[in-house]
Amino acid sequence: MENNQFVSTEEAIIQQYRPLVWSCLRKAGIDMKRFDYDDYLQIGLLALVQAARTSQTDPLVPPYYQFLAYARRQIMWKLRDQQRRSIPHEQAEQLAESIPEYGDDGGLQRLEDTLVDQDLIRFLLSKLAAEDRTFLAFLMLHGEEKIACQAQLLGISRKTFYQRRAKLAKRIRPLLEQWG
Repeated sequence: MENNQFVSTEEAIIQQYRPLVWSCLRKAGIDMKRFDYDDYLQIGLLALVQAARTSQTDPLVPPYYQFLAYARRQIMWKLRDQQRRSIPHEQAEQLAESIPEYGDDGGLQRLEDTLVDQDLIRFLLSKLAAEDRTFLAFLMLHGEEKIACQAQLLGISRKTFYQRRAKLAKRIRPLLEQWG
């Protein structure tokens, strides 16, 4: 009997907060015309239910604003994670081929600026995990922008951005030594 009550509670939560999920999808740039819109909608709804389970407040009892803020953050995180994972390996290779070469400025270079050799980029993309390939491709495309802008594009904090970049650099160092 309790299981049926829990299911009906989840249905009530989904019914009440479905517009929040739609709003998050729009904010994440996921258009209804996309072929995978339903997948993202399901991810958003699952994140909503998970947020309702882990929230310290009851989502069906006023005041709703605390749960709304918590649920929006959880949904956006799940959607952004899925977007980062969805770049296939072939697309990352095409991206590597389209990267312009940068000249040597003679000073201390950032990690993104040292990856000018397309063969090296292909080598790194073949050795890195999907999440690292996606982040590396993002850095190569948006490396000239400010850190705050890059973090905002990814939907993460600056601290998380710095941590991910440091982890990626740590994973790339042995591969660079292996490369030559």
